[in-house]
Order: sequence, then C-alpha cells, then structure tokens
Amino acid sequence: MSLFFRGTTALTVENIERSFSESNGWESVYTYKGPWSAVDAASTNSAYVGNASRVESKQEPGGYGILTVAFASIDNTITETQTDQPDTDNWTFTPYKIQKFIWEAPYFNVLNDARITSGTNLPGYKKRLVAAIEAYRATAQSNASTNDFTNPTEVADFINYIDAVVGLSSAQKQAARDLCWMLLNDEDTYEVSKYTLRNTRILPANTSLAVNHIYTGYQWTTNRVVDLILSQQTSVTKYAICGDLLGYFAGTYWRKEAPVINEMQGGKFEVVQEFTNFSSGELNYLIYPIFS
Repeated sequence: MSLFFRGTTALTVENIERSFSESNGWESVYTYKGPWSAVDAASTNSAYVGNASRVESKQEPGGYGILTVAFASIDNTITETQTDQPDTDNWTFTPYKIQKFIWEAPYFNVLNDARITSGTNLPGYKKRLVAAIEAYRATAQSNASTNDFTNPTEVADFINYIDAVVGLSSAQKQAARDLCWMLLNDEDTYEVSKYTLRNTRILPANTSLAVNHIYTGYQWTTNRVVDLILSQQTSVTKYAICGDLLGYFAGTYWRKEAPVINEMQGGKFEVVQEFTNFSSGELNYLIYPIFS
C-alpha cells in the first residue's frame, strides 16, 4: 500500500528499506513514485533529499518517475559526545483544549471595533450587546415570581437600535442577532482545540550550546518556525513536521514561550522550547509583536 508523504500530494512512498553494517551503522532508503515533473522537482527539494547520502531519480514510460533517497546514520565508531551537538533534538505536537467566550468566536469578529488612528468614535456594538443581555437576565431574574413579565425591553431595544444604525452591513446585523440568540440560550462559552509545538533537546555535560531567548513572546510566522526547525539537526521526521506546518498551519502564528531547562542525571540538561499556535488576529499584535 502506498503512503502519502506528509506535506505533499504529488509523490507517494512506495518502499522503505533499512540495513545495518558495522562500518556505517544504519542506512534508510526511501523510494518515491509519482509524475516525472514531481520526481524531478523533489530530487533537489530539501524536504525530500536534505542530509541524504545518496539520491537517484529515474524516468519511466508514461510520464512517471522514481526517486530513491538514502540516509546514512552517524558513524558508529564515534565514541565521544560532541559538546556542540545535542544528544537528542525532537519536535512534537501537543494538543490541548481551552474554553473561550462565545463572542470571541471568529464569526463575531465583524462586530469588533477597529483600531483608532484618528478621531473616529468607538461604537462598541459587541460590548453593548453583551451588556444588554446581562441587563435582560437581571430583569428576568428579579421578576421571576410574577406572572406579567412579558416585556424584555433591553434586548428588543438593542436589536431595534442595531437595525436602525446607518452603515452596518447585513452581515453585522445578522451577527448581532445571532450573538443575542446564543447568549439568551446560555451559550456563553465554546471549546477550542489548539496545538503546542514542542522542541526537546538533551544537551551533554559541559555543553557549549546556549539557550535561545531571541523573540520570546513574539508571534512567529509559520515560515520562521520552519526555518528554525531546519536550522537544527534535521531528519525525515522533521521534514514531515515541516510539511504539516506549511500545509495545514499556513497563515497562523506561533507564540514563542520562555524556554525551560531541566537538570538530568550524568550532568546533562534538558531544554524544552514551546510554540503555541494562534489564528491570525487572535492575539493583539501591539502586545505580541509579529516576527516574520
């Protein structure tokens, strides 16, 4: 069965072979098949052939081709750990879920106020709607014991006001009604799934490697995160992660968290660096500057 290489739909992995020798250690050979144009392009693409020890591309009849890429391990005769190289350097995805207020959902962004750069006033449509719903709830609660409470004027007056405002688009008016309806049905929050991209490095004793604090707290573009991954020790797995980032997280941002250093046995240290994913506009760029 063919497997799609993560990050592309042009080539498929047809075969993977691994062999071991005392002199060279383990060697992995990946065989890709696809249209010749894609094979020819991949033969010079670092996502496929980066750090390869051998690359071979062959054209076949019918417009197809085969790309063979071999990756050799580090020489097994090396017995001393280099202090300028980490023992391990792994990147992983960690999912998590958070609760956000319903009015923070992207659908209601059309009601947000724009940043003031002149003398324009802030209409505060979203804030006024939320306040109107809260006023209605308070009124309903205070009149819960009576039988003649039939006039929720706060909400009605606000919706009428929205309909009468000149300059509001039909999408903004509908979003106001939808937010009103959801809040009245006690849909105050919603669940959001997010990702944390984590880099874990085990550093040898007396290492000369330094922790990188540059642009901590900034929103990194996906391209800058990919550049960081490829600037370190690379592997097929890392190229696959880069394919995921460029294919599924394009246009989003990654806030760089402060690094964590943990002491381990044998004088080694574990350095953990995390990047938290956010959609475009989710974090204010004035507070969290963008690094692109």
